[in-house]
Amino acid sequence: MISACAVALRAGARRSVRRLPNRSRLLPAAAAAAARHPRSFSSSAARSTDLTTRGMIVQTLSSVGSKREVQQYLSLFTSVSSQRFAVIKVGGAILTDHIDELCSSLAFLSTVGLSPVIVHGAGPQLNSLLEQAGIEPQFEEGIRITDAKTLRVARDLFLQENLNLVNKLEEKGVRAQPLTTGMFRADYLDKEKWGFVGKVTGVNKQSIETAINNGYLPILTSMAETDDGQILNVNADVAAAELARALEPLKVVYLSEKGGLTDASGQKISAINLDEEYDHLMSQEWVRYGTRLKIKEIKELLDTLPRTTSVAIIHPGDLQKELFTDSGAGTLIRRGSKLLSAEKIPDFKDLDKVKSVLIRDREGPDAEVTVEKYLDFLGENPFKAYYDGPMNALAIVLPASNGRQATLATLSITKPGWLTNVADNIFTTLKKEHPSLVWTVKEDDENLGWFFDKAEGSITRNGDVMFWYGIESGDEIVKAMLGDSNLESRLHRAAIKAHNSSTSKPVLQQARGYSTLARRPILPTPVFAHTMGRGYVTQTNPNPPYGKKNASKSGPARVALIGARGFTGQELIRLLDTHPNMDLCHVSSRELNGQKLEGYNKREVVYENLSPEDVRDMEKRGEIDCWVMALPNGVCKPFVEAVYEGRKASNHKSVIVDLSADYRFDNSWTYGLPELVQRAEIADATQISNPGCYATAAQLGIAPLMEHSGGMPHIFGISGYSGAGTKPSPKNDVDNLADNLIPYSLTGHIHEREVSSQLGTEVAFVPHVASWFRGIHHTISIPLNKTMTSRDIRQIYQDRYAGEKLVKVVGEAPLVKNISGKHGVEIGGFEVDKSGKRVVVCATIDNLLKGAATQCLQNMNLALGYAEYEGIPSKMIDLPVDHGSLAHILPVSWKTQIAAWLAEDTPSFDVGGFVVGAAPRTATLWGKSPGILAGAPFFDEVFAQCGCAVAWHAREGAHVETHGSGGKVALATVSGPACGLLEGERVALNILARCSGVATVSRRLLVNLRSAGYKGVLAGTRKTTPGFRLVEKYGMLVGGADTHRMDLSTMTMLKDNHVWSRGSITKAVKAAKAAGGFSLKIEVEVQSEAEADEAIAAGADIVMLDNFTGDGVKVAARSLRERWAGKREFLIEVSGGLTVDNAESYICNDVDVLSTSSIHQGVKHVDFSLKINVDEGQGPEVSSQAQDVGRGTESTDGRPSTQT
Repeated sequence: MISACAVALRAGARRSVRRLPNRSRLLPAAAAAAARHPRSFSSSAARSTDLTTRGMIVQTLSSVGSKREVQQYLSLFTSVSSQRFAVIKVGGAILTDHIDELCSSLAFLSTVGLSPVIVHGAGPQLNSLLEQAGIEPQFEEGIRITDAKTLRVARDLFLQENLNLVNKLEEKGVRAQPLTTGMFRADYLDKEKWGFVGKVTGVNKQSIETAINNGYLPILTSMAETDDGQILNVNADVAAAELARALEPLKVVYLSEKGGLTDASGQKISAINLDEEYDHLMSQEWVRYGTRLKIKEIKELLDTLPRTTSVAIIHPGDLQKELFTDSGAGTLIRRGSKLLSAEKIPDFKDLDKVKSVLIRDREGPDAEVTVEKYLDFLGENPFKAYYDGPMNALAIVLPASNGRQATLATLSITKPGWLTNVADNIFTTLKKEHPSLVWTVKEDDENLGWFFDKAEGSITRNGDVMFWYGIESGDEIVKAMLGDSNLESRLHRAAIKAHNSSTSKPVLQQARGYSTLARRPILPTPVFAHTMGRGYVTQTNPNPPYGKKNASKSGPARVALIGARGFTGQELIRLLDTHPNMDLCHVSSRELNGQKLEGYNKREVVYENLSPEDVRDMEKRGEIDCWVMALPNGVCKPFVEAVYEGRKASNHKSVIVDLSADYRFDNSWTYGLPELVQRAEIADATQISNPGCYATAAQLGIAPLMEHSGGMPHIFGISGYSGAGTKPSPKNDVDNLADNLIPYSLTGHIHEREVSSQLGTEVAFVPHVASWFRGIHHTISIPLNKTMTSRDIRQIYQDRYAGEKLVKVVGEAPLVKNISGKHGVEIGGFEVDKSGKRVVVCATIDNLLKGAATQCLQNMNLALGYAEYEGIPSKMIDLPVDHGSLAHILPVSWKTQIAAWLAEDTPSFDVGGFVVGAAPRTATLWGKSPGILAGAPFFDEVFAQCGCAVAWHAREGAHVETHGSGGKVALATVSGPACGLLEGERVALNILARCSGVATVSRRLLVNLRSAGYKGVLAGTRKTTPGFRLVEKYGMLVGGADTHRMDLSTMTMLKDNHVWSRGSITKAVKAAKAAGGFSLKIEVEVQSEAEADEAIAAGADIVMLDNFTGDGVKVAARSLRERWAGKREFLIEVSGGLTVDNAESYICNDVDVLSTSSIHQGVKHVDFSLKINVDEGQGPEVSSQAQDVGRGTESTDGRPSTQT
């Protein structure tokens, strides 16, 4: 029998992209019973495929597997050039008995844009014809002896069979091209022995590529020609193999009536991993004759092809199931990866490679030391390691002993390791060798669902999910965690040894998130509540996120944004700008028609004024993959109906995401709250209603306690004024909101109805508007149906939201200032009254991000087939401004500098001040262009020295939200004598404009670098403006960039002039160290690796690779890291030639610092103005454009619309 490993590996061996398990939905059925609208797969631009038919085919293929499986494999197969999809060998018996099934299957593939290369034989038909002609077929060593008569019959037969197949395909609407001559070059195999039998020496790829590029399916015969034109017979299997060697396809398919290889019991073999199983198979009694030869030949073929190529032996009727499902239908044969093992350190043949594996993706300068200590620990303790040859995967298990459970201490897997299924192979081996196993994964791991698949139980504590299998009772794990066994203490001791008593970072923590740790947290001893699923199993999140392994699409998606002038539209535009796949093609706004779209840098986009008729025609032509309706309530219906009309004419089904409340109560639309609605439903939807911001935070704050609720929840909500409508009213008048809180729509608010509808129970919601610009706080009182503790309740929330990157459960009540500008929801408080029957839960959300734009992007990602969090910053950028007021970092001289600037501006008489006099006035600071607000302390001090006071309505570091010329937003109110307001106006505005400009460019580049995967520091340079350096460096800090050096005394940089003056790098470094002492860092600018080596050897703390190319940086940085590993600690900086536009080409996480002057030299200023208010207590009238800035449009019943 074939090994159990191969059978168990079948599903894993098929998966190029992993699907997360389908888990039950938390909310009641009443909350989401809906008719869903499946969407069609969006074809790659490189494939010319009719979108209508393609969508229908995807739908049809879903009958053999899930739509996600189909789309995943389509994405994989369309990721390579057309001729590299598959080579399909068709035997003569298939042409005779199964030609209809074959042609139907090929028609499917052709219609969805896949172009296999077909090569056929006709052996059985040839035998029959030869017998009819009185010619006895002769074989030698299994090869047909071909004389002149046989060759003549074979040639005529092959041409006829080729034409028959082409005609059958044409009847089914498939354009097929017969390629019957000149496709294979050959020499005689052995003319004396076999006659006119060829050995293939070359393949004419150009004719195949031309046929495919012209839209034809190439149909080849197994006939070859010599250089002088003699036709030779070639075995069809041999021809297919040589064709595969030339094209290097993803799949080589042999169609067989048997549908696959069978084992000794006659059961079909599902999968064979040759590297692991070949020797074992060939030693088996039942592997003989044709089966033995076939396996041997396939191994010889695959040994010459990339590891990504696999062979499938299947029945023609099962072609779709084989190609588009994880379970497959025939026999899948691939090289796989042979697993090696080690039980002691010397067993590793290349210890340096092991170290590099353990250190990859680990952050921090202590990585090498930590790895050394970890290896020391392994050298003193029993372990078993499992790894493949290229070390794309490494697992280390601490074995079971003395009642302790076996523990998976390390699992490090690269992307190729996932894609070639080494991860599945390793886990299958682990389950074979370890009957029970325990391991831990971070709860925000993007592949959490994969680990759920491998486990039989799990429990979540303190940000980690502990998984296990093979344990009879979950109580064993609980006891171990509570101290009844020493599992945790053992793991903790291992961590201590591996970390040298460091508790700041787990051993071998990897940024990718698909590693387990050698340290386990010491967990507290609360009641383990909220168990779900299989008996003892503690199931955490029943609806885990869709990570990158779940993505079914990698190409671009075309997006149109209808109604883009508001704050939500601008936030969405910023997110789309850094998304690797979203292509914003059209932006529609009646008011901004003709203006250039600001804040989108992938291409130049100009605002349009699209009508419903335009939308209909664009949908009919299949031009858009996703429509985002960012319109006020009650406005988008004509546009949605236009999309419907376009679908009728072409059957093209794009995705619609509506940000208004128009379809939140329509069961034919999918409600897009991924944390609570089954993600599979959203992934299959074509029309999604984005939840309201109040409603999102309220539902997430209530849902985990629904089964424990004892009555109506009451929600006291407060929002910043960005969600209070755009028509001038007391609710968005910043002066009226100062020191004030305004309630509105006290009963029947639309979000009260929305939350009640989705949760399936009535809630009471009372909204208020406060003086801040953005951010919502909910205080939610929930009656309980039983006595509970605060700890119990918090644990329920942690378990329910395990793995949710955009939901953070905290202990204390969350604050609005901590959530503003961030892409998630924070839930905390969990105060239980003395009776234990009522809890108060607090939740905060940024109403423009997770309350609108971020949530919209989540839904777009899911529905379009991308990873759910693609384009959403995976973790918040750690900004200095988040840690406190940066005014405290300014030197004692800064106020003197401001006095000098004021004196320079008004060195003599101030006639303008005389004109306005000293009457008390207020003025409004208006933001007039988008950017990061920076320089508030300078602004405050300018006016303080002019006898005025400033009251801010926006937080420093926040984004100034405007849209187009004429739009503006109130940022601060300045009070004081009129002459003082005008005296300080220009100096204050100049500082603010310059400082904010620097912060804006710094933040934008930092976000782009983080989105592209860079983990190091972005820094400026010394090329700052004399006299204004303080302001520019302050702007860098607010933007999130490093100032590089505060001044010359904070670090010594040795450049070419220093080195030339001293004579060598070594002498310059020694001189600097002698004078600077131990506390002063030394940086050396170098032009080559040799100079870097000299600087490091001399004791430099930092080497700057100056004016290297992007590729040169990556090579040099890696080389330096490897050469000096374990010898010297140093940082690598890259500078020279870096700009905002090309910085991403230098990204390499061997580099610690990227420094560029482009974030502070020549940057565009942010535009501000200061206007004295016309009447005391009343600001100037704002244009309609300015009034529309991101606040939505208030509906007639007083309820805020889209933006709330």
